[in-house]
Amino acid sequence: MLRFTLSRAGAAARRHLSIPLRERAAAGCAASAFSYALELEAAAPKPPAKNKQSAVLAEIRAQRRIRKKVKKRKTAAAGAPEDVEAWLARAADGGHAPACAALGDRAAARGDAAAAEAWYERGGGDPGARYGLGALWLASADVGVRRRGAAAVGFAAAAGHGAAGTWLAHALRVRDDALDADAWVRGPPARAVEAAEDDDGESAFWGEAAGPEAAAAAAPSSSDGGFESYWRGALAAPAATALRLLEDAAAAGHGPAAHYLALAYRAGDDGLGVSADADACGRFLEEAAASGHGDAQFYLGELRFHGDDGAPGVAALFPRDRAAAFEHFAEAAAGGHAEAAVSAGALAFNGWGVARDASRAADLYMAAAEAGHPDAWRNLATMHATGEGVRECAATVEKIRVALPRIDAAWAASHPDS
Repeated sequence: MLRFTLSRAGAAARRHLSIPLRERAAAGCAASAFSYALELEAAAPKPPAKNKQSAVLAEIRAQRRIRKKVKKRKTAAAGAPEDVEAWLARAADGGHAPACAALGDRAAARGDAAAAEAWYERGGGDPGARYGLGALWLASADVGVRRRGAAAVGFAAAAGHGAAGTWLAHALRVRDDALDADAWVRGPPARAVEAAEDDDGESAFWGEAAGPEAAAAAAPSSSDGGFESYWRGALAAPAATALRLLEDAAAAGHGPAAHYLALAYRAGDDGLGVSADADACGRFLEEAAASGHGDAQFYLGELRFHGDDGAPGVAALFPRDRAAAFEHFAEAAAGGHAEAAVSAGALAFNGWGVARDASRAADLYMAAAEAGHPDAWRNLATMHATGEGVRECAATVEKIRVALPRIDAAWAASHPDS
């Protein structure tokens, strides 16, 4: 009988999966609606970066189309693009917590904090929703709100959320003042109490504002893996906890955590309790780059191009190889890393590690210029002055020259450490 039941269940699952994803989503399957929304988002073209010099960029693009004699292909009308958020909302209405978290992320990216907070609250205990909610509260100037935000991120970290674990590890390493052992016990600050009470399970998780006794009564026990014991334990052993969080996140494929560890092992890090270890640095750096982390790919490109970065033992792992350097720079540039695009463009323009190709260099400089990188604009001006790889155009050179002070200032403001 059990075998028969399992067979029927398997057949039903196969029938369900044989239906196209969009049809399953339209039929009301929340998980399918979420998956379909992710497919739409992955297939959608990335919008160009906002840039105050967009008119100059448009002129350069037009000139390059004329130069290359590129003809626009006629394509069959495909109809209006489908709304990713509408499908996410369907999934959220069906009780799919990760869809609520995704809608919160999109609202936060638009700068709509109120909508983001509402979606994250609807996500309940979903780690992505807890992380998003925590990130919102951490941006507050109110210390109490920030501390609750840190604890929300801590909850996501305890559930294995990579970005949350990386943030918490850094906060523990630098002893961020948002970390407070009693934030969980005291419950949410006044501005969030109403939302917490409306959220199913939220008041039980944070405890009531009445005090430690009520919180302790509502809390899960330590034997059940309760968050309170996790939180207090993390704050009691910050270095060891931070290192473990980063290692766990890196093992799960979270690139920023692997990159963080690579930098820590490069010269040693007292905050994490680790000594310099070239092999560990190299291993984590390659893991981060393989995950698509732009800074790690750029760092590998720098190592391969220069053959030395001043760290004992690290350079020996990555001897000078300009062809490999170009590949690392190009990979990072494809992911939107502006500085890597400038470096890849320079290698392509000069023929270092790759066949000399001024047109390819111009494409890379354009990508970096769209992100506002001043060196990319300077290189484009030089190319337009000589006509190499682009059309010679004194007017474009003059427009870039006039805009450069604003470009420099904007880049310096958004990249204070560069």
